[in-house]
Amino acid sequence: MQPGGWVTITTTTTITNSKCNLGLNATSNRVWISTCALRYSISFAGTLLVRQPRNADVRTELAGEVTKSFVAAKFAACEQDIADNFAAITADSDITVEKNVQKPNSQDVYLKSWSEMPTHLQFNPHIKTGYRPITDIKGCLVSLFYFHNETVNILTHGLAILYILLRIPNFLPWWDEGVYLGIISWCHFIGAISPWIGSFTYHLFMNLNYGEAFYKKLLKLDMLGIWVCQSVGAVPMISASVHCLPAVLWHLTMLIYVFLSLWGLLKAMKAKSPWERRLCFSPPFMMRMIFLVLRYFNVGGGAPDGLTHIILQDLVAVIGGTVGALRIPEKWLPGQVDFMLNSHNIMHVIVVVAVWSMHEATMQDIKWMMDPSVCLVSSSTSSSSFSSSPIIRHDEL
Repeated sequence: MQPGGWVTITTTTTITNSKCNLGLNATSNRVWISTCALRYSISFAGTLLVRQPRNADVRTELAGEVTKSFVAAKFAACEQDIADNFAAITADSDITVEKNVQKPNSQDVYLKSWSEMPTHLQFNPHIKTGYRPITDIKGCLVSLFYFHNETVNILTHGLAILYILLRIPNFLPWWDEGVYLGIISWCHFIGAISPWIGSFTYHLFMNLNYGEAFYKKLLKLDMLGIWVCQSVGAVPMISASVHCLPAVLWHLTMLIYVFLSLWGLLKAMKAKSPWERRLCFSPPFMMRMIFLVLRYFNVGGGAPDGLTHIILQDLVAVIGGTVGALRIPEKWLPGQVDFMLNSHNIMHVIVVVAVWSMHEATMQDIKWMMDPSVCLVSSSTSSSSFSSSPIIRHDEL
């Protein structure tokens, strides 16, 4: 190699282990570098013909400058490729981001379709949309403030709780008229408020992220509230219906009713379908119907003016339960009554009317039983064999 002549410089540079992380910002829909662990390697060899400098240090410096130029060129090309890939990913992801990201100013994005819900919440296939996502306790409470397919169910019974707490205690005699009417007052108050507490809790927290086992406990709580209303809440009506019978028959009747009610509760806790749960209440219901007939013929006792409300309290409840079990009208209009006017919404409104009728009948029965002469009046106008029954106040309670 002659001084000042041409020399061949071969440079080989490898850049490895450079991390490039890829992701999507769900709030702004922008692409940013996150942890996707993209690795790349740049390897190249450059063969250069340069005039041989006379000094070896100068030759080394020249080789370094050339290497830097090649590295910069390769990096520029790689950056362009990465930018193009990011742009393609962004374009492909726009639709997915729009569908799945919860936007702070939009309520619809919080709601799911029937197919997206867990199996234990897919109990009505005719309600297609409006489901709240699985969430924590705070998320369940926040759902009180946006509209979904459980809003009507929650509000109807939540407002019923407030009304009963604020109004009904003012109408009851409590202990002022003795132990017997005090017990009757508590039975009515507990029976009137229990279904709404159970139902409100069940519907509000049914999408809690505690799993199917917790959901089944909520369902049993709802059924327990209905049972308390149908059994304990009906104690004043049964008691008034046999108020003027001899003490032995009065006690026997109450014991039979309590037994049938407990049997219904046991079956309801084991029921696996809406129809099974409703049929569990049939024995105490049939007993109430028997005493309804007796009251119609003025046998045993009870306020004569309360007969209409006693008929309505059970008739309206049966209609509501039937509508809920048949899933009408969403069976005819799938997906069109998801938020309002579906069978469960209708049932919720109807059972509120039923409990209001129970309240009216109970208040009339309590006023009737507070009169010490009612049994004598009833006996004088009745053709029953108990026409000589004494005044019965059940003070032994």
